[in-house]
Amino acid sequence: MMLKTTLIVGLSLTLGFSAPAFADSAEASGAASFVWQPTAGEVIEFDVLRKGNKFGTHSVAFSESDGKLIVENDIELEVKVGPFRAFYYRHDGKEVWQDGVLRSVQSETRKDGDDLSLSAERDGTVLRINGSRFNGEAELPLVPSSHWNIEQLR
Repeated sequence: MMLKTTLIVGLSLTLGFSAPAFADSAEASGAASFVWQPTAGEVIEFDVLRKGNKFGTHSVAFSESDGKLIVENDIELEVKVGPFRAFYYRHDGKEVWQDGVLRSVQSETRKDGDDLSLSAERDGTVLRINGSRFNGEAELPLVPSSHWNIEQLR
């Protein structure tokens, strides 16, 4: 299943989306207890707009391997002023989830000429992080800001 939508980006670069409208018996009866869950093979694609003009794309693809949910993010944004590039952002990330728990995250980001990386693995109750801007441990639970997980809002 593929969902295509448009993101409208204001002054700050904040990406988000509304989950697909699914209905179950609880939702149909007026109780909003249904939470969208991704399925293997599903892809969500966004056109990213700023001031009504498209300046990038963002896709989130879901797959499964050995009972783990694999989430792959691909974002590319570019603003040009005439022939000159005023802003560029490229992000490729991969999250691995098992039983609703984040197991690992790897990402590579290029933002206006700066290359950033992140590798994080769950170890018991902590996430061991090796990144361009932080190396160390972080207490769990943590939820990556990859704009698909409802836990970001909780």
